[in-house]
Amino acid sequence: MSAMERADAVVIGGGVMGTSIAFNLARRRFGRLVLLEKGAICSGTSAKSSAIVRTHYTTPPTARMALLARGIFERFGEEVGGEAGFVRTGMLVVCGPAHREAVEETVRMNRQLGIETGFVSAGEACRLHPLLAIPEEAPVVFEPRSGFASPHDVAGSYARAFAGLGGLVRQQTAVSAIRIRAGRVEAVETNAGSIATGHVVIAAGPWAGPVGRLAGLDLPVMASRQSIVTLRPTAEYGSHYPVVIDLASEVYFRPETGGLILLGDTRHGEDRPGDPDRYEDRPAPGYAAELTERLSRRMPAAAEAGIAGGWSGMYEVTPDWNPIMGSSAEVQGLHYCVGFSGHGFKLAPVAGLLMAEQLADGRASTLDITPYRLERFGEGQPLRLGYPQAGVVA
Repeated sequence: MSAMERADAVVIGGGVMGTSIAFNLARRRFGRLVLLEKGAICSGTSAKSSAIVRTHYTTPPTARMALLARGIFERFGEEVGGEAGFVRTGMLVVCGPAHREAVEETVRMNRQLGIETGFVSAGEACRLHPLLAIPEEAPVVFEPRSGFASPHDVAGSYARAFAGLGGLVRQQTAVSAIRIRAGRVEAVETNAGSIATGHVVIAAGPWAGPVGRLAGLDLPVMASRQSIVTLRPTAEYGSHYPVVIDLASEVYFRPETGGLILLGDTRHGEDRPGDPDRYEDRPAPGYAAELTERLSRRMPAAAEAGIAGGWSGMYEVTPDWNPIMGSSAEVQGLHYCVGFSGHGFKLAPVAGLLMAEQLADGRASTLDITPYRLERFGEGQPLRLGYPQAGVVA
């Protein structure tokens, strides 16, 4: 890298979000573009994602984003090129009596937005997933077009498509400063030199806070360690089983490669901040057993499953468990797309499109992103969640 390289825009972060933004900017012919990643592409929080693709959301703006994003996953080869690894399984949302009113409101809103969703009986849910035990009175939602995909495929495909359009991918390149002059972005300093630029997009996931501070921007994003467990069931468990979100037992689970079950936690409310550069990357002792016990309430066969492994990663959590997207009101050319709170993978395809519109046209037009503006917290206008203590679902 030369002492002072020049770019029309620099994107910071090489996960699914940053690579999607970079690709969409390149598709818009925004100019000379550089994507910076301090490690390797998809080496951070994206790689630890459970990678579920769904549209069941309790906030209308996020549901709209999820619907558009799912369509891109379904047509990924045509839209982007390469593979997304999308597997359509359908998804069940099993609710307890306390969730009935909220889930009915959510399904009604989702259907108004054009999302294919609706209630099924406990018997029908058990036909879709024969291992489940569901009380007759439990509300159950079914989304036939949901599923899961591959973070490495998605981020890698975006990065390759970006490079194919002339974009420059710089791995092992850490940002040390964002220079501002006269209220405008002037340059980005890295361990490999400086890049003069008029636009910077922060898409740094759980590193959003410290990267934002380099530009004097306070992004209220908490890096919080979360764990996933993999189970080896005694019987075949493949993609003929749907993804399941169980609000009553506070777990979610889906088929995983190799006949495994991927199992995660929907229980939140006591999440603690952590350091995304230094954390225990395996579940804590006893956590897998406790999570499996919760799963076995809904799927009794899970009690006989062996614990195959698991991993821990970092959520980037905002105060209302919804993303922060937009442009700085104080610094011209400074943009942010962070704080996806466990929703980032499934929303990345459309978030990249919207941020490209924000930079190229001065505003996102495919969808209105003003509900995600940073200022909403100071204005007392956070987005409302339909399922308290389950922000990763809502």
